[in-house]
Amino acid sequence: MDGQWHMVIYSVPETSGALREAAAQEADWLGFGPLSSSVWLSPHDRLDAIKDSFADRPVIRLDTFRARSGSAAVDRDMAARSWVWTR
Repeated sequence: MDGQWHMVIYSVPETSGALREAAAQEADWLGFGPLSSSVWLSPHDRLDAIKDSFADRPVIRLDTFRARSGSAAVDRDMAARSWVWTR
């Protein structure tokens, strides 16, 4: 981890529900967590991997970002919203 959040925002046409589900599954598989329905983030730099995963599906639009939050408390909140841990 490098102290940054690695974010991907994807857009899939409404008519491609199965493709939308596949995009969410692939993001999950790569370790991204859903901050919102189409915004996924990871503390690990896997942006190249997710771009490569969708390179053959031009109907999916991907925008990728690297960012830092304002504090450790914000990091914890985003992680809690993006991943559900069971105990």
